[in-house]
Amino acid sequence: MLQQQINQYRLNQQRKLQEPVAEPEPEPNYFEDLAPSIEKKPQVVILERPEEEQQVSNRLSFSIADPLLQSAELEEWMDDNGGWEDEAEEEADLDAVLREKRQFERERRRQEQQRRKAEKEAARCTKLSASKIATKLS
Repeated sequence: MLQQQINQYRLNQQRKLQEPVAEPEPEPNYFEDLAPSIEKKPQVVILERPEEEQQVSNRLSFSIADPLLQSAELEEWMDDNGGWEDEAEEEADLDAVLREKRQFERERRRQEQQRRKAEKEAARCTKLSASKIATKLS
């Protein structure tokens, strides 16, 4: 029985050696589509224009014959106002108005606080007088 198993084992080993070894499947290349594709771009050729079309206009040029300068909308500059001094006076007036407004708001808040304080005091007095049953005289 033991001899049969040994023979069987040897036959199996010989068969394995005689069978061609199957090559494993090659692994897929996952980076294949990431390779750059180099394509030559078409060339653009710019031909020279005739001389009359080559005149370059300067966008910063100034001409007195400009129609905007000859319109009736532009008038002579009058410098009879006070300039900075007038603005300083207007700012001073504005500051005075703001000061008055703030003072008025403070006064209103103070009056509101006094009214609430008087209401609380009145409520406290009525509560104390209602809770007293008797008054001790000495």
